Amino acid sequence: MTYQRGETAILTTVTTTAAGTATTPGTSFEVRIEDPQGTRMTLDDPTVNGTMVEDSTGNHHYDHDIASDAVLGTYQVEFIATHSSRVSIVTDTFIVEVRPA
Repeated sequence: MTYQRGETAILTTVTTTAAGTATTPGTSFEVRIEDPQGTRMTLDDPTVNGTMVEDSTGNHHYDHDIASDAVLGTYQVEFIATHSSRVSIVTDTFIVEVRPA
């Protein structure tokens, strides 16, 4: 997805058991966002502070507010979910660009 500075990036992920059944992480959820310059922001267990939303079992989204002075380019996203002793990592990207005139 492509966003503009000042918009909200809606980042989604799906968590499943080893058998492929949708599940909610039982222990923790972490979101890591890295900007194009390599600066990393880590949101430890965003389910606790209400920023990670469970839309349905296993389906989650995180609303990330993009700063008005955000670095332009491709951002790397990691969702790290822990369920029992199983750790799952899902990666994604989004782009921040200047709105065309």
